[in-house]
Amino acid sequence: MAEWSKAAASKAVILIKVGIVGSNPTLSTKVKMIHKVHQGLIKMKLYAKRASGLLLFFSLFMSSSLYSIIDNRYLPLFNIELPRSKKPSYFGMNAFAMQAKQAFDDDGELVHLPEIFGKYDLYALNDSMNKVGLVNPLFLEPWYFQREIIWNMEGKLQVQGIDFYWEQDFCKYFSLGLKSGFLHCTSERRFSLSNEAIKSLGVLTNANINQGVGIALERARTNANILLDIEPAQWKKDSLADLEVYGRVSRSWEYALKCRSIEVALELGGIVPLAATADINNPASIPLGSDGFPGFYTKFETQIEAREDWFLGMWMQLEFSPSKVVKLRMPLNEEALEWGTIVGNAKVNPGLFFGISPFVAIEDFQDGWGGMIRFTYLYRDNDSFEDRRKDPKNIVNFEPLYNLSSWVSEYVSLAIIYDGARGFMGGKYAPKFYFNVDMPVHLFKSSTSAKTYKFTLGFEFNY
Repeated sequence: MAEWSKAAASKAVILIKVGIVGSNPTLSTKVKMIHKVHQGLIKMKLYAKRASGLLLFFSLFMSSSLYSIIDNRYLPLFNIELPRSKKPSYFGMNAFAMQAKQAFDDDGELVHLPEIFGKYDLYALNDSMNKVGLVNPLFLEPWYFQREIIWNMEGKLQVQGIDFYWEQDFCKYFSLGLKSGFLHCTSERRFSLSNEAIKSLGVLTNANINQGVGIALERARTNANILLDIEPAQWKKDSLADLEVYGRVSRSWEYALKCRSIEVALELGGIVPLAATADINNPASIPLGSDGFPGFYTKFETQIEAREDWFLGMWMQLEFSPSKVVKLRMPLNEEALEWGTIVGNAKVNPGLFFGISPFVAIEDFQDGWGGMIRFTYLYRDNDSFEDRRKDPKNIVNFEPLYNLSSWVSEYVSLAIIYDGARGFMGGKYAPKFYFNVDMPVHLFKSSTSAKTYKFTLGFEFNY
């Protein structure tokens, strides 16, 4: 039909040009109709191409991963997320190790990990302690003439653990899944006087160290911790990981839009907070999950197999946590958040959490070996706070809590994948093995988040 209309339209154009049509009204009407039909077919073909392009574009931006991302500024709690197999169900396990010594502060500058929320100022802390009735007798009178007494904080955190995940399909378009695991964390902080404090307080005079002043300052700092019921800054914890449960609805098309396959999915899930929370009396502690807040998330996912074993796609996630009344350590004025001089209940309304991650992967490039590269951008909006103490005697300065509750993390992930079914193992049900490295980067604006590296070794069994 298309070939006939194209030939007829060409003939119509020739007839019009030589003037034959003009001498025959009936023929003129027929030729004009054929010409209009041909023009309509051309427009339909053009619209079809545009629609195909739009569908591919939107499919790349409607995305979801196989698992949710836990809202955590310290730890990249997300899995490698291999390209989906044609087999609808899978089970996997992996072992991982994480380490961080640095962080991005509120301005995106690289700092020591314990300084993620700012410097430790002994003068500001002592001023707030006096106002709430906690007098430190070891804070000497000459130091009251200082404007600040800044201490440097260094330290690191190390986490090892195991993740397991399982997804089972129940029909062509619907599946259920869960994910959890175990974690072991150690964290520490070390303190040293800043160069500015050393000069202004006379710790270093004429190139000689006045150890008496240095020792007195250290005693004042540790005594402030005792008065505030704050433990020494070393922390060790074994914990379950948060439990994630989700339902997934998906649709796939084979050999569509010049691609080998296209899959689009919607995932709805919840997070049960089982992981250890941060200890308000230990500055070295960190949350090992969502810090005790349950969560609900929705994800959109796509995966395009452009040609055999060549994949690209992207996921997006939006996560929400309901408000909750928790016991917090809160600042009175300008003291460091972890040393807040006011302890009491506050209602916390967590900000929305958003993540997006495009990827490109190649499987079975050579004898079962393949690879994947992924970029992940995570954004957490500001929390809001409400004082829930029964008889507040002091007014909490919620501004730093609000400003520092928002954070941004960016990661580039590189993975090596080995498909046992296509390699030396052979067989229909051989697992896939993978080694993945998650590397924190600062491409846009990483801020108020730890610069944590993660190394993962695991397997995935599809059936």
